[in-house]
Amino acid sequence: MLEVRKSLPPSRRASTHDRDAVVRVILLAWALAHVGPVSATPAVAQPSVQPVDESPADNQPRAYYYDPDGMGAHAFYNPQNFMVQGALGAMYDESVDTFEWGPGVATLNRSLASPIDAVNDYGWSRFFYREFVPHLGEGQNYAPNWIWHFAGGGMRTKLMLEYYTAHGFELPALWAWLTMYSYHYVNEAVQAARFAEQRRSTIDPIADMYFFDWAGGLLFQLDAVNRVMGGTLHMREWSYQAQFDPFTRQLLNNGQLYWLRVHVAGPISLSFLTGEQISSVNVTYGWSGGRQLSVGAGPKSKTFIARPNGDTDPVPIIFSTGIFYSVNDNPLVTFTYDPRARSRQFDFDGRYLLNVYPGPIRWFDYPMGITLAYQEQSVLAGFTFGVLPASPVASTP
Repeated sequence: MLEVRKSLPPSRRASTHDRDAVVRVILLAWALAHVGPVSATPAVAQPSVQPVDESPADNQPRAYYYDPDGMGAHAFYNPQNFMVQGALGAMYDESVDTFEWGPGVATLNRSLASPIDAVNDYGWSRFFYREFVPHLGEGQNYAPNWIWHFAGGGMRTKLMLEYYTAHGFELPALWAWLTMYSYHYVNEAVQAARFAEQRRSTIDPIADMYFFDWAGGLLFQLDAVNRVMGGTLHMREWSYQAQFDPFTRQLLNNGQLYWLRVHVAGPISLSFLTGEQISSVNVTYGWSGGRQLSVGAGPKSKTFIARPNGDTDPVPIIFSTGIFYSVNDNPLVTFTYDPRARSRQFDFDGRYLLNVYPGPIRWFDYPMGITLAYQEQSVLAGFTFGVLPASPVASTP
């Protein structure tokens, strides 16, 4: 992402062992997500799937979420972008080549291999209270677990199933689950790196990978659920346009983001955006051609820190605002503002971020996106293409 976050000391540098670990993890995840289809002639041009509000053709699956038109966020509906958005969204300001993957992978494997011991050490009542039970006050890990992992991850699993089906893969459900659990594993390894200095297991991946990720994936295999979530609630994947700075070797503008909308009356709807970039409640005005303009604000955390007792807590909390232009619940232009935030551990400058998704602008008749941002007296600009897992970007010092 674009925010500068200091949850891991920037002075640390990865050892040769750590670099070997990152290569193994990324190559494994990439291979699982990108091995070619078993069929000799995959149908990549025009998948025979139908939008959620149309009747599917005979013997053809209905597509509730995947759309191959290459416009807006649809341009990034592919395994390579999901890996960068979902798996690496928590890297923040760390350089890819210096990130300490080894300790993160070791911590994650230790937690997943001995979940009972990890929860015994942490405390069962505390584990269920923080990870599963909705409540006010500290320890609200349940919120991203239910919203991002259970609902969002379930929807993404269904979207990947539709993607692999549309591209002619045999056993598309297997490929979808392998893709999703590859990115879940890498994401949890990135987050577990925060606990490397604590030299202890972390319980968050136990709740995520042993319950929320697979339970959400199973739930979204039900047509009744997808008719409600994809139809009535207009749930969509709205992740930003991931970019890579070749000079600092940092990923920017990446992270998962989900959209929900409920019609109120006439042209007015209430919508909800949630993810690592922004969480906001919006008022949406719709007009002809499915065009929509939304304005909203909401609280978000600038980063998460690892406590010595195994907790992960958000700090500091700010109110982000945004203006969003979309067509049929598909973003084409978004503008967000994060105010400056201070805490005892962190000091962040404000951030202005403009994303123009592929569609309004074309390069040699190919949809192209644009990102512009201003933060810490620096300007960032770059072009994006959906076929790339992360497009190159440049910034001023």
